Amino acid sequence: MTVRVNKPAFNLREKLSELERPIGLKGSELMKSETVQDARDLVSAGRKNIMINGALEINQRGFSSRVYTSASNNVYTVDRFAIDWSLNGQMTVTLEDDAPTGFNKSIKFTVDTASTDNLAQSEYNTLKYNVESRDTSHLAYGTPDAKPITLSFWVKANHPGKYSAGFRSYAVGQTRGNHQSYRINSPNTWEYKTLTFVGDTEYALPNDNSISLQLHMAVTNGDTIDDPTDDGYWNSGNQIGLLSESTMDDFNSTAGNTIQWTGFQLEVGRNATEFEHRSYGEELALCQRYCQSFDGRIAIGNWNGATSATVVRYLSPPMRIAPSIHSYTAGRCLVEAVAWYNIGSVAIQSETRNTSVVFTLNSIANSGQSVNANAMWGNGASVVLQAEL
Repeated sequence: MTVRVNKPAFNLREKLSELERPIGLKGSELMKSETVQDARDLVSAGRKNIMINGALEINQRGFSSRVYTSASNNVYTVDRFAIDWSLNGQMTVTLEDDAPTGFNKSIKFTVDTASTDNLAQSEYNTLKYNVESRDTSHLAYGTPDAKPITLSFWVKANHPGKYSAGFRSYAVGQTRGNHQSYRINSPNTWEYKTLTFVGDTEYALPNDNSISLQLHMAVTNGDTIDDPTDDGYWNSGNQIGLLSESTMDDFNSTAGNTIQWTGFQLEVGRNATEFEHRSYGEELALCQRYCQSFDGRIAIGNWNGATSATVVRYLSPPMRIAPSIHSYTAGRCLVEAVAWYNIGSVAIQSETRNTSVVFTLNSIANSGQSVNANAMWGNGASVVLQAEL
């Protein structure tokens, strides 16, 4: 019995040419992987952005603009992003609708009055983001297996030049710094930047609800708090950026300078991947670990007497720690569903936890109210709670 097998003809030259087809960055990385997990890690598959609200969409404090003229540290703007400022002169920070394709918001610095501070000292101006330790335990810092991280973002400025981005590490036993320069090439043009930072094999990060890494987008800082190297490696010291009079542009030295950012992403590995657009609801829930805002009828409880009441609000999701009040509108307090009375001030009691907050309403414009009468805080009231790092 004879079996004859016919195979379709093919063009050998064409097949050989396919071996030279470019496969791109991700394809190249996949070719290097030895296991499925290696492939996943190399292309940063799955949930990847360590930062929260990187697109600046969540704004529970209602931030739109703030003027800086005197020292201000850890002043929050949109959720999770704060300003540190110690200069003279004046700068305005605004939330803008101007953004690159795929984004809707950006945060902008504008120099109103030039600073004349001596940058040989510890002066600074920086956009800051605090990373919680529980979100970095997988980086394995302090071990030979410490993982690299890659920061990516969009930036635009009217003044091309060198700027810096990097991290202060709150490592166990020692504060560390790792900052790198990036260059803005064209004025008033959105540019995409990526920077990779090696893992710190010497010092471990804490594993609790404190700060582990602090991102600084520095535009001005003095020589006493600058990273001495621009090499992507970790150095000991309290460092905010690379900027100094001798090596980089001093953004705040010229009135009219502007710079703005959006699309922040921090991921494990040496490759920057496309921005992870989480749903608005998911992003809001992540932000609410650190900040929650309420209005309308906020909390219920009981009157303590003629002019004060104690009311409780349960928090969902639980916050990082027992919160403090960022801001509030006093509004009014209801007695027994009969009448509303104006409130003089609002405070938080020591019984407050990360799952519930106990408010004391003081100097209420009422007299003769009995103890334990039902009370409700509302009618024009609002409050912003924060449990920030």
